[in-house]
Amino acid sequence: FWPLLLGTSLFSSTTQVDQIMAASLLPGSIAALGFGSRVTALVIAVAGVGVATSVLPAFSRLVADRDWPTLVRTLVQYGAIVVVLAALISAVVVYFSEPLTGLLFERGNFTSGDTALVARVQGYFALQLPFFLLSLVLVRLLSSLTMSRTVLVITAFNTVLNAVLNYVLMQQMGVAGIALSTTLVHLLSTLLFAAAVATGLKARRSTA
Repeated sequence: FWPLLLGTSLFSSTTQVDQIMAASLLPGSIAALGFGSRVTALVIAVAGVGVATSVLPAFSRLVADRDWPTLVRTLVQYGAIVVVLAALISAVVVYFSEPLTGLLFERGNFTSGDTALVARVQGYFALQLPFFLLSLVLVRLLSSLTMSRTVLVITAFNTVLNAVLNYVLMQQMGVAGIALSTTLVHLLSTLLFAAAVATGLKARRSTA
């Protein structure tokens, strides 16, 4: 429990790091980052809770039963469903990013120029959805395998990587680079979590 709690808290701090780094960019960058992340954050809040809640009991039961073939099939099925649905949502948000941004935010002091910037940020943020939601599935399996310390190590690495990528990409892309950095970090973290799951399952199957 404690490694998972610490890892979650550590990675949550990346939002504050993003905002601090955005403050060094052009005026309005922090606001663009906030507006651009709202749709993605809403999807994650709704879908993330459903995914995390549904997979943990199934994974825990199969690990307790040491039913590794069924566990692998369940992981593949859950993973495929999550990735396909998240990719569809991501594609819709990216494709309609500008009209969606205008519909949601363009009023008062929020101009068409602001819409173009926020839409770009929003599009890069939305690309993370398949990776983020799949990583939730993988983290729940790692938790069921009592590999929470592995989750903490990967999360700590990704927290540092997020700051490094922020700095590199925002030099070329401005605030949109920070959004792209977030997506790239989630892509890499998903690969690392998948590798950890493969290693954990291999070790347990060899001792079965």
